[in-house]
Amino acid sequence: MRHSAICLYSMLFLCLIFTAPMWAQSAASATIVGVVTDSQGAVVPNATVTATNTATGIVSSAKTTGSGNFVIPNLPASTYDVKVEAASFASHIAKGVKLNVGDQRDLNFKLAVGTTSQTIEVTSETPLVESTKTDVSSSVTDLDMERLPTFAASSGGANDFAQLALTAPGVKLDTSTVSTDLIGPGSINVRGNLYNVDGANITDQLVSGRDGLGASVDEIQEFQVMTNNYNAEYGQAGGLVINAVTKSGSNNIHGDGHMYFRGRNLAASDPFYNIGLFQNALPRKAPGGPPGSLYCPAGNFSGTTLVSLDGCDRAPFNRHEGGFTLGGPFVKNHLFWFSSFELSHQEKPQILTPPTGNFLVSATTNNLLYSGKIDYKIW
Repeated sequence: MRHSAICLYSMLFLCLIFTAPMWAQSAASATIVGVVTDSQGAVVPNATVTATNTATGIVSSAKTTGSGNFVIPNLPASTYDVKVEAASFASHIAKGVKLNVGDQRDLNFKLAVGTTSQTIEVTSETPLVESTKTDVSSSVTDLDMERLPTFAASSGGANDFAQLALTAPGVKLDTSTVSTDLIGPGSINVRGNLYNVDGANITDQLVSGRDGLGASVDEIQEFQVMTNNYNAEYGQAGGLVINAVTKSGSNNIHGDGHMYFRGRNLAASDPFYNIGLFQNALPRKAPGGPPGSLYCPAGNFSGTTLVSLDGCDRAPFNRHEGGFTLGGPFVKNHLFWFSSFELSHQEKPQILTPPTGNFLVSATTNNLLYSGKIDYKIW
């Protein structure tokens, strides 16, 4: 019995290893497709096409078919050097081919006669239209993630990477009162949205929305925003589709850290807070009142009535946010690690309005996001 259990667990482990790169499909990867021909336009079969990830050194390859076509699927979003080798032809290489998540990049080669020891570098601009795709989509790239500002989720917790999807045409915030999350063109609320992080569906199937951010802003490398005409693999979606990928380790150790502070002096007081001042404020020199008491300068009072808000305590608010990311190699060109940590703490005023008069309490939000990741190449 024990031997059977060990065999069963071993088979399950192997299935997970060998199917992990496949099930995520284009939700977490990219594809290079193309045709290899000679200088006269005749197809070149059985040529070897290799794509080398410039960050990790991992090589993926494919052979051209009898019609000269090739497909290299399941490539992580990164920059690649793509090389073609065939007997009786000089080797050709296209350097710096940038792939974003969800891309299906068309890359064709026209080979010149020569020896494989000769290498010709191919330079070409990325096509504006991917002719092999039909979906309506756009990408929030790694540069966008670094340069564009993000803001806190509706809960007041950590910054939400998905808010950058508002840069895509037609994407807006839900104003139906169902939520304050994102909706796509033609949608009236968030029901039907689909969120994938590294190919995993993080959508709450009960409410058809997110019950968590999925990852911190610094952890996300980039993401794709799909708004219409997507493939059948997204059949469970009826609205906006977001495919995000997290950062990975590379052959060099890299990371970053951040710490942000924000105080109450950067925002105006809530109108209800100001009403509470007129109703319940005490002179600043008065003996200490109960917790949550509001204070104004003694000169602002006419008798016991507050007549001016000048110099009164502003609504208390503070936000502290800090974290780091760090990644590197276990075994260069084969095994990599990456880690992420972020902690945010926010305190903002909450105005309660019982019949006895408005008073102030502090609403506290703490949000912790952390993760670890290992990438590998077995063969």
